[in-house]
Amino acid sequence: MSGRSGVWGGDLPEDDLGGAAPAPAAACDAPTPAALRRALLAGELRLAYQPIVSLASGAIVAVEALLRWQHPGRGLLEPAHFLAAASNAGLLPAFSQWALQTACCQQARWQHELPHATRVALSVNLAPGQLRDPAFQAELDAVLGQTALAPDQLWLELSEATLLATGSAVEGLRALRSRGFRLVFDDFAVRYAALGLLAGLPIDLLKMDRQCTAQLLEEPGGLLGEVIVQLAQGLGIGVVAKGVELPAQRRRLQRLGCTYEQGYLFSKPLSPGAMGRLLAQQRGPPEPLRRPTPTVRPPTPASRRPWDALRMPAVAI
Repeated sequence: MSGRSGVWGGDLPEDDLGGAAPAPAAACDAPTPAALRRALLAGELRLAYQPIVSLASGAIVAVEALLRWQHPGRGLLEPAHFLAAASNAGLLPAFSQWALQTACCQQARWQHELPHATRVALSVNLAPGQLRDPAFQAELDAVLGQTALAPDQLWLELSEATLLATGSAVEGLRALRSRGFRLVFDDFAVRYAALGLLAGLPIDLLKMDRQCTAQLLEEPGGLLGEVIVQLAQGLGIGVVAKGVELPAQRRRLQRLGCTYEQGYLFSKPLSPGAMGRLLAQQRGPPEPLRRPTPTVRPPTPASRRPWDALRMPAVAI
């Protein structure tokens, strides 16, 4: 069962989130801007969550939020069906804002109900150009203040396209990292552009492209995964292997010294309720990332249940 890559990607199984399995990409035409605006304003967007797991201890260290659209006529749609159209319509920042706020709100609920899960991070994807938006850091601070999450509880996933669009915003990345946010290079593979980006960016984690994971048991394809892990180790960066589906892949990654895994071998993407039940089964705090954690924390809101203060702001569409 293969996963799908990309911003807010991943597989979503049948019967999660109350809908059928996602429709094949070829089955759907590109949505209209009006339909995309309706999806945002009418509450048709959904998030699924997939755990990221330590290869050393088996503990869940983070959960990634994955975007879906519960289309009224076509069923549950994956990002491949609508993100390009949303980008063309200028709606991608609004979709990203919704996903960030909704995921942080859900994380606050889990941490209130499951105190031992407070060390489990939330991983969210950023859209190309978002880091160049002057309002982005203010929006991020507002969400953290309303949910009482600390910066070190949030992983910001950046695709190669997002990093290429970052340009002169590298100082913004450094500022985010200095405050404790974890920066993740998503879908990393051994390409010239990727290597050039890695050399000049303040990255905490690489997410190994799932195609590299799929080739781990092949020769010479498996050498690519080995090179990525060794490169990351030399730079002091952790590695998340995406698309881990076989026990033999896990054993190979453990021998290489890979840090984390994500994939169907441990868990498919889950609804918020199912993810909460999985977190409830975990006891004891997962190990932190290797880098020291800054002590900067947002102000504590007056509400005893911080997510109650969260309101969806007006979005510019």
